[in-house]
Amino acid sequence: MEITVQLFATGMDSFKDENVGLGRITAYLRQNGKSVKQTYLCDDDYINELRNIDLSCTIFGFSIYNTNVDYLLPIFDWIKSNIKNSIIVLGSKFATAYCHDILDNSIFKNIDAIILGDGEKTLLEIVEHMEKQLPFDKLAETHPHISTKSYRHLKSPASLDIKTLPYADRSWIKYNGNLDAYICDCHGCAGNCSFCTYGNYYDEWTGRDGNDLFREVIEIYHKNKIRSFLFTGGSLEDCVSTGKDKIKVFCENIISSGIKLGFTCYMRSESFHDNDDDKNLLKLMRKAGFQIIQSGIESGNEEDLKIYNKRCTYEDNVRMLKMLKEADIYGGAFGFVMFNPFSNWEKIKCNYSFLVNQNVANINKYISKLLIYKSTAIYDVAEKNGLIDHSQSFYKDQFLQYKFMDPEMTILWDFVYEYLYSNKTIDRIIHSNEGVITLAYKYRDIIEDGQKFVDDLKMILSRNEEKLKQYFYHLYVENNIDYGKKHHQDLVDVLTQSESELLLLHSKLLKKLFRLQATT
Repeated sequence: MEITVQLFATGMDSFKDENVGLGRITAYLRQNGKSVKQTYLCDDDYINELRNIDLSCTIFGFSIYNTNVDYLLPIFDWIKSNIKNSIIVLGSKFATAYCHDILDNSIFKNIDAIILGDGEKTLLEIVEHMEKQLPFDKLAETHPHISTKSYRHLKSPASLDIKTLPYADRSWIKYNGNLDAYICDCHGCAGNCSFCTYGNYYDEWTGRDGNDLFREVIEIYHKNKIRSFLFTGGSLEDCVSTGKDKIKVFCENIISSGIKLGFTCYMRSESFHDNDDDKNLLKLMRKAGFQIIQSGIESGNEEDLKIYNKRCTYEDNVRMLKMLKEADIYGGAFGFVMFNPFSNWEKIKCNYSFLVNQNVANINKYISKLLIYKSTAIYDVAEKNGLIDHSQSFYKDQFLQYKFMDPEMTILWDFVYEYLYSNKTIDRIIHSNEGVITLAYKYRDIIEDGQKFVDDLKMILSRNEEKLKQYFYHLYVENNIDYGKKHHQDLVDVLTQSESELLLLHSKLLKKLFRLQATT
């Protein structure tokens, strides 16, 4: 009996982005002779999406996150009500971390199982089991990576060697006008940050070599005309000794190909030092098209770096950002957390000073709050200190799920949340600004007059930088919340004006980019 699997991902506002995990599972199942239908749910109204559900399918797999739970719940209900003997399975890092919470919650009553960890092999085994017309429960009872309401103990996430898996299926980006493709370069992470869920996922790090990454990038370019790529691994140079060699091989291949492409990746600040080898590697990366490198800076003070179990120091972070600037690579998209459960005024001041010294022009870093996920080290520490608020929804209120050790931080955060963090205008500005910045840098060597767009971008953002510096000085250094309340609209007005100019720049960028795509 042949069974067809239908896999779903949601895009919502950013519906053009592909879900590379979905594409990888699709490719693996098809490689093993299984029938798969890949579906993206992109309509704000789930009723309109019901037409995309294939009534002939038996197994329905969903990539689920805290952001799409409410959207997916009625779709689960509809499938169970209309398709006899259907099996609904969930997967993702979120589903793995919150497995028991999901299975224990009545709103997920229509979920049959959660696949823990990497889903390729496990989903194949589910399909093969169901093709034999055997009861699903029999498989769930003994399978180490399948959790159900009845069988969930002694289960663990699947951890697969990335080198054994096929390239992701790219049919979504082929037919939907995508501008970017995601490249999964490794499984696992050589770091062990206290807030990261990767530690719950992989037993060991496995990675691909530079030649293999080059082959996939070039294949995507020739088949889909994609010129911008994001490496999804936690740090492209992992593990450092062989990782830098991998990057060098990849870059040399790209340069030799003569094709102008743009790349974004993640890297660790402690991996790069003030020496000729590392400086030359960054120059090589820039020549190959690496325009944006994101580092997990996270904090402007040593104490929080220790709380986050970061291997880097304050000096490492400053040095890395300086080296990126010297190599003409945009490093301003670094990760940063202003607030965490153990914040205090001194650490907030240090964080503020760090952002000012780095000329940060986007408000998101000034108002960011650590998201704490279950089964992470920092969750356990916060729980031990009685800071986790169990009254909050595990999927809706992650930024509200903990208290502050310092009561004064509660007062400060309450202001930041009410006036800034939850302000819809600021939220829109953050996302639109980030979109323009990344687009301008990714394509500056590819489109005509690309560098001029970057120069215009910097000029517009400089006004934001000065306003943020002034506003948050009163708030974070002088501890003057009254000033923050009185002048927050002035801040919003300046950011809104800059946004208007950036959106105009964005429009001009897209026109040039689409003309390039049409002639490629």
